[in-house]
Amino acid sequence: MQAAYAPGLTQIESSKLMSYSLSVRGFYDDNITTANSKVSTVKDSFGIDVRPSASLNLTTLQQTYIGATYTYGLRYFTDRQPHAGDHSHEFDARLEHEFTERYKVSMDDSFVYAQEPEVIGDLGVLQRSNSSVYRNNADVSFSGQLSELFGVTLAYDNAWYDYQRRGANSYAALLNRFEHSVRLDTRWVLDPKMTLRVGYRFTALDFTGNDEILFAGSGLYGRDRNNTAHTVFTGVDYSFNARLKSSLDVGARFTEYDHAVAGNSTVSPFVSANVTYVYKEGSYAQTGVTIDRQATDQTGSSVSQVTSDSFSISPYLSISHKITPRLTGTGLIRYTQLTYNGGTLDKQADNFIALQLGADYKVSEHWYVTSNYNFDNLSSDALLSTREYTRNRVFLGVTAKY
Repeated sequence: MQAAYAPGLTQIESSKLMSYSLSVRGFYDDNITTANSKVSTVKDSFGIDVRPSASLNLTTLQQTYIGATYTYGLRYFTDRQPHAGDHSHEFDARLEHEFTERYKVSMDDSFVYAQEPEVIGDLGVLQRSNSSVYRNNADVSFSGQLSELFGVTLAYDNAWYDYQRRGANSYAALLNRFEHSVRLDTRWVLDPKMTLRVGYRFTALDFTGNDEILFAGSGLYGRDRNNTAHTVFTGVDYSFNARLKSSLDVGARFTEYDHAVAGNSTVSPFVSANVTYVYKEGSYAQTGVTIDRQATDQTGSSVSQVTSDSFSISPYLSISHKITPRLTGTGLIRYTQLTYNGGTLDKQADNFIALQLGADYKVSEHWYVTSNYNFDNLSSDALLSTREYTRNRVFLGVTAKY
């Protein structure tokens, strides 16, 4: 008999071809439009959130894993028109094939249709928009361990964003785009605990909006912010022991803008770091930081030079703690600072704090009681102060898994 190939799956996930879940939660949202209370009316609402999902995990093949998950979301607001205005579709698929113990290829795809920024994952967008968004992330990578001490990974990433609300200065005009990325990583195993990396990444942003990004007649379009970037970095993975592991990548990003209106070339730091500590069985803490550049929904107000993008710094802390064998608590806090580049908003910054707290109680193998609290706060420099808002959301419900 041959062992099943089930990378990263739990015993329950790998034991069934299909699994299903249904989550039904009541919620209260005190700022459903992420409005600034100083300049507009803040609206709140109670509601119901329903999320059925189905997953496929094909693990019977000796060297190949195929997995897919589809989740539908419906959020009904009692005090908003239309009541059931939020519909989301999330589809994740993964194919991994291991040619030999040293060579493997993997393909991942994540498709989302949604309205909430945290679901869409467009990191340069901090406010909720009534515009629905299609987003697709695809990744193909090949990894080879050429010798016991040296390995290489070659990968291609593609991200597509399509905001549905059109018009001048709309999210569609500002953010509809393709992001292409090719990266090459080389790995040297210095000892069983330490692996050294040296890598290169090429990135191209191609904006596709057909409307003007400032106002009708301004003559500026999303394509005027097209850019390419070259990132070089070195990194290290280090395992202090079986419970404490770390990873660090440090380098520089060289960004070139296709059109003079977006500014001159820019050099900025690139950092990706995290530390994970499994402090007891079923409980862990992870902290990290990402420093890079992001596309932005901000343009400034000048037609001679626009805000091209933003420089982002985003540290975070995540905890999952098994309080009892049946009760698990989770927490995540993330701070994001976006400093804008070029135009009338040059050097202006947004500061965003997101806090998520949750608790899951396992009633039985198939039933869970869940509760969550989300806090969002956006504070901004003077020229961006009308964007500021605070939002609190509370969810309470049940989840069934089979």
